[in-house]
Amino acid sequence: MKYPHIKQHDEKDCGAACLCMISEYHGLKIPIAKARSLIKVDNIGANVYGLVDGAQKIGLNGEGLGGSFEELNDGIISGEVKFPFVARIINEYGYEHYVVVWKIKKNSYLISDPGCQRKSTVTLELFKQCWLGQIVTFEKTEKFHTGNERKGSFRKFFKYIIKQKKLVTCVCVLSLIMSIINVTGSFVFNYVVKESQHTVITKQIEDERNGQEYEAGVISNKENSDHLSQDIPSADRNLVADGKIDSLISKIMPSLKSVCITAILLYILKMILDIIRGKAMAKMSKYVEFPLTMEFYDHLIDLPAGFYGNRNTGEYMSRFKDTAYIKSAISNATLTIILDSMMAVASGLFLCWLSPKLFLITCITIFVYTIILLAFRKPLSDVNYKMMESDSIVTSYLKETIDGIETIKSYNYMIHVKKKVRALYGEQLDHGVRGNVMGTILGSIMTMVSSISMVLLLWTGANLCIKGQLMLSDLLVFYYMMGYFLQPVGNLVNLQPTIQTAMVAAERLNDILDAEKENNDKRSPHDLKEDIIFDKVVFSYGNREPVLKELSLTCKAGTKTALVGESGSGKTTIAKLLMAFHEVETGEVTIGNIPINDYSPIELRKHISYISQTTSLFADTIMNNIKIGNPNASDEDVVDICKKCGIDSFAEKLPMGYNTKIEENGKNLSGGQRQRLAIARALIRKPDILIMDEATSNLDTISEKMIRDIIDSLPKDITILIIAHRLKTVMNCDNICVVKDGRIVEEGKHDQLLAQNGYYSQIWG
Repeated sequence: MKYPHIKQHDEKDCGAACLCMISEYHGLKIPIAKARSLIKVDNIGANVYGLVDGAQKIGLNGEGLGGSFEELNDGIISGEVKFPFVARIINEYGYEHYVVVWKIKKNSYLISDPGCQRKSTVTLELFKQCWLGQIVTFEKTEKFHTGNERKGSFRKFFKYIIKQKKLVTCVCVLSLIMSIINVTGSFVFNYVVKESQHTVITKQIEDERNGQEYEAGVISNKENSDHLSQDIPSADRNLVADGKIDSLISKIMPSLKSVCITAILLYILKMILDIIRGKAMAKMSKYVEFPLTMEFYDHLIDLPAGFYGNRNTGEYMSRFKDTAYIKSAISNATLTIILDSMMAVASGLFLCWLSPKLFLITCITIFVYTIILLAFRKPLSDVNYKMMESDSIVTSYLKETIDGIETIKSYNYMIHVKKKVRALYGEQLDHGVRGNVMGTILGSIMTMVSSISMVLLLWTGANLCIKGQLMLSDLLVFYYMMGYFLQPVGNLVNLQPTIQTAMVAAERLNDILDAEKENNDKRSPHDLKEDIIFDKVVFSYGNREPVLKELSLTCKAGTKTALVGESGSGKTTIAKLLMAFHEVETGEVTIGNIPINDYSPIELRKHISYISQTTSLFADTIMNNIKIGNPNASDEDVVDICKKCGIDSFAEKLPMGYNTKIEENGKNLSGGQRQRLAIARALIRKPDILIMDEATSNLDTISEKMIRDIIDSLPKDITILIIAHRLKTVMNCDNICVVKDGRIVEEGKHDQLLAQNGYYSQIWG
């Protein structure tokens, strides 16, 4: 029985990778991206319930079991626990982790750890120490079907190179001409060597006739002279016989001169063509990488908002680097397969025609090359996985430390941060070193094989020349032309590790590209000036405990509704559901009796302004940051709303006024200034619904009153939803809803709620 091993792509993919292995074991290959979706991996990871639920969706009956290690062994012996199963463990870093247990042999388990390069064997004692007492077993049902849903994950990217037919054709034609020039050069080389050899031989014959002696290694006897003279054309032998050596030389020299000048001109032409081809290849590379990267970015931006909470920022950033691997592979693969195949066949036929015996040695060399590369395929693939994964982790942590530098400084946490970065970056470099060492070893072995091949080639060729079976000029031409055969064949063989790296990158990229985008092919609302109703809404993040538990809420059109309660009670989740960032599990959210799921998310949000707890500002001008709310707003509209929000008090003091560029996330502004910009951005949209989630928490009393006055002056048909911890900011709301443990427990005006002497009174305190 074959036990598949699948590597996780990111830190939280262990559960998804385990489900992929179990599914493949039973006959269905699914991508990790689909497995993540099936088990609802969130920002914490997977859980046992998610594995059971995800398995059921593909036709596997999963069952979560818990108990002691002794009970697990008893279950295996009795047959109650069947292999393979997924076990929940603690890994070496102290994090919750999932592995697949395939079988027991002697006193150990054969397991697949998605975080490792390959399957491994662990002792029962070691497994007992890290096991958390839970497993998930699986059994096929009638709904399960076999197949391969991972096909074409890399091939689909070739569409970008297919679109560049003109450039590909141009590069191929130029390369073909350059190859012809190279082959022509070999014939020139052959001609020059032969003619020079003839001249030398004839000179030797003349000197011999004159009774001259030769130094060691030079032919000096009549028998050898007769043998060498066989290489001279019959017309030239007549000149030699007549003693007209000078006539022979004068006959050869002009032709040699013409041939050499022609060769020089051809190589100059080759240089020009090489420059043109290089420019064409650079353009082709751009036209492949640009749409590939932009497709990834466009798809990433079009994903549901809830998708982003399930991954670290570094995981997205590292995938941008993966596009370069894919671009390189598809560009190289196309050109290598087309050009090098033609060159290898043409030069191979020529070499075989020159000397079948020497060509056999060359073919044996290629065979050895292939075996060596196949032997290194798996180790190189493993190193590539590790390098990409560690790069993602380092990038994420570096961003975290830079974003949280004030917290780090406040608590003097610098030493710990530096220590962790050193450890993570050191691990990344270690993987790089292993990759470089492996590449060096591979290169050294290949060079050694090539050198030995050359020695054998010259040795065999020399013997053939001595026996008169091969001319010296043909041996030199063979040696010269062998490079034109070995290089393209080597390129074809070396294409494998390049494609292997790209396939890994493609799998990681497809984690994002396979995720479903928001469906915007739905109706567009004319306006949203209707009642907002949450009817028995249940919602949870991933497969965790529900955040909202049959919550019912009504916000009358044109009123101000406040949501108050403890942190984590579900207030912000209500706002995000109204923004269609997530979909409810059960129940319904409607506006004017129309479910918001019937609306296009893009069109829905055109009528809503949402001020979140975290103010996001971009490295752009104050003016442009506010115009995000309404790109069609005039500069005068922006200045007017800024004055109402008190932004003019600091903006007009800046060097460039409203055109002053602020730093990323407004790091050169105070918390209150950032919030005022966010409020101005929301108000300039002129929405039908305004959601304010702790929108004034960083404002001073005067500024907060200013914002309240602006809100009170808004048109009366705007529905306002205010989420706040400071109850004094919501005292004048038309309706105050108290949220506790995902439910509305109290509702009414401020005075009414105080009179009830309930939970609201306690938090009013």
